[in-house]
Amino acid sequence: MGEIRRLSKEEELDLWQRLEACREERAELEEGCEKAFLLDREIEAIQNKLVKSNLRLVISVAKKYYNSGVPFIDIIDEGNIGLIEAVKRFEYRKGFKFSTYGVWWIKQSIVKEISSKKHIVRFPMHIARLIKKSVQISKYLNQKLNREPTIEEIAKEMKIDRKILSSITMFTRAIYNSDIIYKDSNDDINSYNINSAIEDKDFPFPYQQVFTNSLQETLTEALETLNEKERIVIISRFGLYGKEPKTLEDTGRELNITRERVRQLQIKALKKLADIDLSKELKNFLCEQ
Repeated sequence: MGEIRRLSKEEELDLWQRLEACREERAELEEGCEKAFLLDREIEAIQNKLVKSNLRLVISVAKKYYNSGVPFIDIIDEGNIGLIEAVKRFEYRKGFKFSTYGVWWIKQSIVKEISSKKHIVRFPMHIARLIKKSVQISKYLNQKLNREPTIEEIAKEMKIDRKILSSITMFTRAIYNSDIIYKDSNDDINSYNINSAIEDKDFPFPYQQVFTNSLQETLTEALETLNEKERIVIISRFGLYGKEPKTLEDTGRELNITRERVRQLQIKALKKLADIDLSKELKNFLCEQ
């Protein structure tokens, strides 16, 4: 990618104009004549140049589907197919930006490829472990009590918050109700084949989001032990409450302090939180953000 020179607006416009002129001339010619053959080669050469100069669009879109369960190289290949189709169809005289038009075709091609396969939705390992443990504890209590255990009983046995367990229960029920196939990988529940869901970091899987929200509710209580600046730093740096994680520099600008000061506040705040009796799940949540 770094070796491919990006065309200037003027250079790209010139190529679109040449491409349209070649297409119009080619449409007037009969198949088989030498002029038609030469124009076909020129059209192909111009299209290839336009495709190469816009490959960055494919990378940009493909990154959003990195965790879709489809190999990234396959996603790139499908994105390239979409880009080629966009170049073939684009009409510059209509006044649209090619980047906008191209992204649409790239995305359509990638989504179609992902949707045509069985998808794997992956979850953070601490969530996977809790799902597995909740199922095991439920079976154990069922045998011990000779009845279905309540959420409170399972939560007590697992030593976790009831709200967190409720989220897990919702998720595991959805697994069975949706005919989701469990895939064992090194004895950890870390992936499920799902025929109708694609993981996209912009649109988190609903039950994963509920689980995360439960942890954030617990975290809110812990954050009350910090002073105002420390809270802002932790929320900003870890991207809590639906916000995007920020760099040390961006957080520093928000608080009008230096990058180094932000780093110091973050270390101090995390040490305070480490001294609190946080649940193991909450600590894992902080570590994975």
